[in-house]
Amino acid sequence: MGISEHENIESIISKVVEHFLDIQFEEFNEEFFECTDQWERGILYVKSKSNLTFIDRLFLALGFIHLSKYNSAEKIIANLILDLSKEVNQNENLRLNLPDGVSLSIEDTSNRISLFSLNKLSRFSFYKHNEEDLVYESQENEFQASDAYHFFREGLRYLYHFEYDLAEQFFSQALKIDPENSEFRFHKTIAILNEGYETDKALDDLKILEESEYKLQFVKYGLALCYYESQYYDKALSYLDEAIVLLSLNQPLNLEEEKLLSKCYYLKGRIFQNFELWEIAYDIFSNINKLPYPIPSSINFQIGLCLEKLNRVHEALESFEKASSNPRDIFSKQKILERSARCYFSLKEYEMALNKVKQAISISSYCFESRLLMVKILVTKKDYLKAEKAVRQIIALERQDDITLDIKILLGDLLIKNQKFQKAREYFAQLIQEYKTEESAYLKLQYGISLFHIRKYRESIQFFNDFLKVYQNVKLYGLNRLNDTKFDLETMRMNIISLKSKAIAASQPEKLNSLDCRELNELAESGNMEAEILLIRYCTQKPNISRNQN
Repeated sequence: MGISEHENIESIISKVVEHFLDIQFEEFNEEFFECTDQWERGILYVKSKSNLTFIDRLFLALGFIHLSKYNSAEKIIANLILDLSKEVNQNENLRLNLPDGVSLSIEDTSNRISLFSLNKLSRFSFYKHNEEDLVYESQENEFQASDAYHFFREGLRYLYHFEYDLAEQFFSQALKIDPENSEFRFHKTIAILNEGYETDKALDDLKILEESEYKLQFVKYGLALCYYESQYYDKALSYLDEAIVLLSLNQPLNLEEEKLLSKCYYLKGRIFQNFELWEIAYDIFSNINKLPYPIPSSINFQIGLCLEKLNRVHEALESFEKASSNPRDIFSKQKILERSARCYFSLKEYEMALNKVKQAISISSYCFESRLLMVKILVTKKDYLKAEKAVRQIIALERQDDITLDIKILLGDLLIKNQKFQKAREYFAQLIQEYKTEESAYLKLQYGISLFHIRKYRESIQFFNDFLKVYQNVKLYGLNRLNDTKFDLETMRMNIISLKSKAIAASQPEKLNSLDCRELNELAESGNMEAEILLIRYCTQKPNISRNQN
């Protein structure tokens, strides 16, 4: 349809051309669709229309980006820009209302179609392409280094599609032709950082850029990112401070520099979080909201996290609520709900905690931490049957790399709690065969407890004895690890002695030996009547042995 049918044509063109993918598409997310399957349904609905409006096409592009279908999004963006260029070139009034520095001549439109969204989609993109970046620096450069710019353009295309390894190869080829070109090196660095490895190679390139003083404040930030990823937090802080100083000397800041300033402080706050200096991190994040270009969703979440760690739980909940009103994406929303659930859990508001964590789980099938928190809440509520079901869902639905022995043992512990003793025995027998390392002591103990409850008392005694020999070095798992509080191994030892005494009483009390006597005497002195009775029986049968002999 004709663009001119829209009442606010100048505003729409300005957004699409100057800041196309800086439109906060989380606002579309919030206003229209919140989950991936709803985006897909929305796209099907829009595509079913006989005539697509400009807004329909914009929605389709954003939806495809949201679903990581970048090729489909790029085609729509290309057609949008071509239509805009035609409309603008036919309407002098629209041309006059374009933002400063923006041109939509049909001749160069095709050269920049795939580049408009590069900044928004690249995690380590430090600046936004301006008009000169998109149409190349000049006709002279294009003529003298056409091959280099060919490789550079291909590198940009792969960078746009998140194919960082290929992007790096093309940028490297461009650098071989023109090794002094800082722009090529800069983008090569972006590709390397996005690959997530070979950090040293990124550092080398960034230091070369630092020496050439190319986009220095952005390069300083890149160095800080690099050291942050490598956990050299002191060096990262130093480079962040340098970037902040450079920005302070470059007033007034343009939009990209305002964004960079917020990013510098944001990364600084994250570093202090890693230092567990929550008060300092809280102050930094709070001050970001006062900057010209704050990052409200991410900032409110980080503020909430700091407040939670500072035990200011009610304030943390308020911050998480603010963050949830405008989440960056569905995964951010899931994380916000999970942290809110943890806050309610710490306040012992278990129903609210359960409600929040269920909302988090409903967003995505794969949410290991949220599912584990749900188990913890259910165990705290002593709803062991639902907790068992929740653990089975973790094992069935989550990635196998996340299914640790601890999770497997948790299922066995819950089988015992739910009095499914025969199943527990079979389950722990299987785990003992699978894990024959330091974990086996705990596994054998739980196997012994299962034997005890199915009345195989004689067999269980040996497993209890094995545990009591090494209990001080036993590593705890399952339900004993699920609690945040430190579990008292001595209390556990006394509980096992109690079970052992019952097993002996139910099988062969005459088989008591000196070690058994000492353990029973200790248990009896703690007020355990069953141990007291067993000792009396033992002394009655063997009158020559005094109760306190051992």
